[in-house]
Amino acid sequence: MPDTHKPIRVVVVGGGITGLACAYRLQNRLSILGRPFEITLIESSNRLGGIIETIRRDQFLIEKGPDAFLSEKPRGMGLANELAITNLLLQTQPENRRSFILKENNLRPIPRGFHILAPTDILEMMTTRLLTLKGKARLLKEFFVPIKPPTDESLGSFVSRRFGPEVLQHLAQPIVNAIYGADPGALSMRATFPHFLQLEEQGSLLLSALKGSREFSAAQASGARYSLMMSFKDGMQTLVDHMANHLRSVTIQRGVSAARLSVEGERWKIKLSNAQEIEADGICVTLSAESTALLLQDLFPALSNTLREIPHADSLSAYYAVKKSLIGNAIAGSGLLVPEVERKSFTACTLVHNKFSDRAPKEFALLRAFAGGKAANALWSMSDDEIQRRIFADLKAILKIRGTPEFTEIFRYRKGLPHYTVGHLDRIETIKKNLAALPTLALGGNWRQGVGIPDCIDSGERAADQVIMDLCQI
Repeated sequence: MPDTHKPIRVVVVGGGITGLACAYRLQNRLSILGRPFEITLIESSNRLGGIIETIRRDQFLIEKGPDAFLSEKPRGMGLANELAITNLLLQTQPENRRSFILKENNLRPIPRGFHILAPTDILEMMTTRLLTLKGKARLLKEFFVPIKPPTDESLGSFVSRRFGPEVLQHLAQPIVNAIYGADPGALSMRATFPHFLQLEEQGSLLLSALKGSREFSAAQASGARYSLMMSFKDGMQTLVDHMANHLRSVTIQRGVSAARLSVEGERWKIKLSNAQEIEADGICVTLSAESTALLLQDLFPALSNTLREIPHADSLSAYYAVKKSLIGNAIAGSGLLVPEVERKSFTACTLVHNKFSDRAPKEFALLRAFAGGKAANALWSMSDDEIQRRIFADLKAILKIRGTPEFTEIFRYRKGLPHYTVGHLDRIETIKKNLAALPTLALGGNWRQGVGIPDCIDSGERAADQVIMDLCQI
């Protein structure tokens, strides 16, 4: 039986949203269990929150990282409830809950009911100008496409096989790229949108949509629907600040990283970058897969090697504040997407002033252009000034902007986007099997089960629960 009088010592490595959720869960659960504990959170930078960071520039609110989370995924709203900050939440502006896709230098609305991979409204698909007559005819053939034997097919292969290359090229590819910053031809269907594979087992997806099946609705729930997007009145930093304020029983060390792990008996030793060494009964590592692999490479090489197989891509975003009177092609929507075939410097653009209220002065538009994957690779070696000019030249042509922006901001994130490539779930299973032999070590992060904020929160909480079960033998 464990000694219930001895303090349980747990170290959380990483102070992003996953690490904060992990530390918060450890604090709360161990308090409920009535066990004495010591929790230390280690963060290499001088601030908490990872890529979640909100800044103010004059009357503009600027998100350096994600600007919203999906209310449908439970742990986003669940945590907001626990922190008593639901009164600070903000929904997207109802009149602008549409996105547009660029085709041949014209912005076309995404057909209503098309969220990620498949349509729910056949009439909308038959009237959209994003598809040619040939593309629409091929879409209708989906009723007769045979079921493919279960394999870990790529997302691009699935969409092209069932709906045709035009749906992939002009709809699915730009939408998926905006979420994952990745080529649909490389992403695993099983790891990203498994509901659609389950639907295929029943036959035609279009038929399921026409019938209004519950399964199809569940599959479409994976999509980015603006009515489900939530933020905070003062930006996503609100979530980070309130979580940090609630970590009253957690020792937080900023500006220091975990340099090396070792094991002595049943105790962990963590050598920090400042030469300090701390001991722990359990460790939760909430870094990127690449950083986690580096930390574990000497102690657990097999686990480290599998983690290295999960690729991460660079991303960047560019903000532009422009007077609304200078925009000739003002659209009533929250954003626009750019297919790869259009050969522009960016992949998506959020119309921040339209998406959420009070993000910019009334006379200004605040535009946020994204580049991920291939687009980010093409820009990365350039200076910020050159990136700003390249992206603005494309935005200027698309939105017919006259003049120059009042100000610009460029933010870069190195290896910030994990790619769930074909075989991803097999890699995750291998990692789980390796961890099963390493009790009191738990891993969390956006590389495991989802890239959204609620997914990261859930991942951190699961890591905490695992360590508690191992240490308390419950």
